[in-house]
Amino acid sequence: MIKRHIKAAMRPLVRALRPAVEIVSRTWPQRAPGAPTIQWFDSWTPELDAALAQLPEVQGCDRDHYRLLTQPGEFPKRHAFATENGAPSALISLRRRTTYWEPVTYQALPGVIAPASSPAALGRALAALGVEVRVNAGLTADARALSPDVLNEYEICEINLRSDYEAYWTQHKGWQRRAVQRARNRCADMQTRVDNPDDLQWIISQWREMWRDDPTREVVAAPDRLRFWPAILGGSPKESRVGVHTVQLLEGDRRVAGVVLVRTDDKLLFQCSSRDGAYDNLGAGTRVMEAAIAWAAGTGASTFFLGGGSSLDYKEKWAPKNGVRYEAIFRPKLFQYLHKLDPS
Repeated sequence: MIKRHIKAAMRPLVRALRPAVEIVSRTWPQRAPGAPTIQWFDSWTPELDAALAQLPEVQGCDRDHYRLLTQPGEFPKRHAFATENGAPSALISLRRRTTYWEPVTYQALPGVIAPASSPAALGRALAALGVEVRVNAGLTADARALSPDVLNEYEICEINLRSDYEAYWTQHKGWQRRAVQRARNRCADMQTRVDNPDDLQWIISQWREMWRDDPTREVVAAPDRLRFWPAILGGSPKESRVGVHTVQLLEGDRRVAGVVLVRTDDKLLFQCSSRDGAYDNLGAGTRVMEAAIAWAAGTGASTFFLGGGSSLDYKEKWAPKNGVRYEAIFRPKLFQYLHKLDPS
């Protein structure tokens, strides 16, 4: 009890010290044999363009599109250029999120951290940054190759679109099937629209407004989503490049609810959704999710990935838990001490 009170009293001081600790940590002497050399940039430069050209493209995204995520915005960004033996090994662009940093790809390009010469090189670069970096979700077991300081496993839900996936909704006394049917009936006069650029803007803006007061500050990704996703909207499901799709529910010209999906090969990943609160009593959110799943199945996709996390109970209504993903945290020693006092 006393320890909890002491920690609570110290949290404001700990948070005030974080910027100074970060400066010290970033300039700390080389931390391990073989650690890469890190050069920091507060804005994108021609030198970083040259480095990007020498590194492999990140999975499913060409360099021109990736560069959209590196552009400045209303939330602080930094770029770390890592070299080993004089050769580029990683180029890590970060966005500020509460007390830590996250890759600019997070919440925009699932499962991707940064361009690097190899996963091991990326891990060494992340360890050498001297700042706390978190990838809060979406990584596969391959994340172990990065040797993070913390690797948390969590359960995920996903739909096999090539099965009778609606049969799952009859479980638990058929509550989900009844919810879907009720939403279909109440929204029967509404229409759906796919891959409209203005719908994408509306969904992201509504999502940002909905979560603007959330203390986790996920909304720091909104400007990058608004910049990056329109550039890869639509496209053929057979293309190997990553693409973005929207499914929008409409009553006449009025947007009622919408969903954003990211396509990777033949898999569609649910990213975010928004709705007009005036239609909550009609089950508009349920209707647009069901419409998005049906549309995905109609494209020939194999999987509709719902993810996990804090909303796992909701997602489990749609699909069974069928696998795991990982959160990875890269936390230097100085920040490990701060975390013990302020585990935010």
